[in-house]
Amino acid sequence: MNWTKTALIGAAALVGVVATWGVCFAADTGRHPVPREHPRLLGSRERLEQLAQERADAYQRVVSVAREQEADPHAKSVSMSLVAAIERDEALGRRAVETALETVRGPIRKGHVTFGHDLARTAIVYDLCHEYWTPEERSLFHDYMNRTVDANVGSEPHVFHNGWYGYKNWGIGLACYASYYENSRAEAILRDLEAEIEARAAPAFELAGDGGGWAEGYYVNYWLYEWLFFCEAARWCEGVDYYALAPSFYRLRAVASMFETYPGIGIYGSRRSIPIGDGGGRVFGGDRDKTLAARRI
Repeated sequence: MNWTKTALIGAAALVGVVATWGVCFAADTGRHPVPREHPRLLGSRERLEQLAQERADAYQRVVSVAREQEADPHAKSVSMSLVAAIERDEALGRRAVETALETVRGPIRKGHVTFGHDLARTAIVYDLCHEYWTPEERSLFHDYMNRTVDANVGSEPHVFHNGWYGYKNWGIGLACYASYYENSRAEAILRDLEAEIEARAAPAFELAGDGGGWAEGYYVNYWLYEWLFFCEAARWCEGVDYYALAPSFYRLRAVASMFETYPGIGIYGSRRSIPIGDGGGRVFGGDRDKTLAARRI
């Protein structure tokens, strides 16, 4: 299976979970304490079970990736974790945990690399498969999370460049919510992140993203999906509405994205985003599915 096909299979799994399901994400109910039970990042187990029944076709695509297909590590781990949580499949849950532990026990990544994606993936497994982690393994995750955050205080700090909103802070935020109450540092790290969003990121969205566009160009097709994933988790876990901090950007982003897509179907059999700026986009990849998922959310 080639890389492009693998990426699209993975994207299909995530679209099935976050985009196809995301249209019925959390209602605005005001701020509330983070739930103590797991899972919680994507809602309760009962909610996930209900969605699996209501959106059976989308869920079966997730099941296919989890049980049958090859896929990239992120899509495979998330798919296995969702199915394990919904079907209470201990064996599949342990497979997801073992995959996450390969990252948790590995070297701490820092700098201009996707350490945030690693944090997000392992955090999702931690939350959805919580009962299948041993106490010692949970402690390993906490230590891995804390050391990764500490190592990357100075990584990707600029609010206008390098996907600040996506591949750094969605991972940090998801890891905090996943380990809340259990990792003694989770709440403090999350409050620092919230202060950073309010003081620096939201004003940048309003300035550079007024009207739904974004000055950095093609990178918006990479980082926005991840950032929206975290924003929805924050709404479920704590009733926090980060969209309200930057309405000029969020209100029109879905419309703007429609005009940043090639009008026809080209050699890849799919519409794709126009490459703008230095963010690549010259070859086809899973970003098309990320753009569609973000638009649906």
